[in-house]
Amino acid sequence: MAHLSLATLTLASLLAFVSPANAGDGPAPSAPPAWADLKPHQKAILAPLEADWNNMEPERRDRWIALVKRYPSLSKEQQERFQSRMRHWSALTPQERTEARERWKKMKDLPPDKRQELMQKWLEYDQLREEHKDKLREEHKGKAPAPESAPK
Repeated sequence: MAHLSLATLTLASLLAFVSPANAGDGPAPSAPPAWADLKPHQKAILAPLEADWNNMEPERRDRWIALVKRYPSLSKEQQERFQSRMRHWSALTPQERTEARERWKKMKDLPPDKRQELMQKWLEYDQLREEHKDKLREEHKGKAPAPESAPK
């Protein structure tokens, strides 16, 4: 079984919201706006990304802006979960984000059945009480995946 960190799973859930399939119709703008040029409702939704916004690649900013268009159609629970995960992602160091992206790429290369198994385990984890999640995080803190269980 492949080991995935919370950062990787956070990235996976965020990408599910902002993937091209969810990006909405129509072409993306050629030059995404700087943070100062965003509309107030966009800033409110994207607030956890403020510090990184102007340094993001244009494609990433385009995906986030596409999310803002879709955001009102999300249920209140989905909006809250998304905000929580976005805050978690924005709190990661650049190195942690790079590692999460690399693990995400490896996860995408897994056979569909293994990927589905990992996502099912993530959904089970996501349903746990925060106290239980904290305990699991503490137990696995600093542990790297075993080489034979790491995604290839």
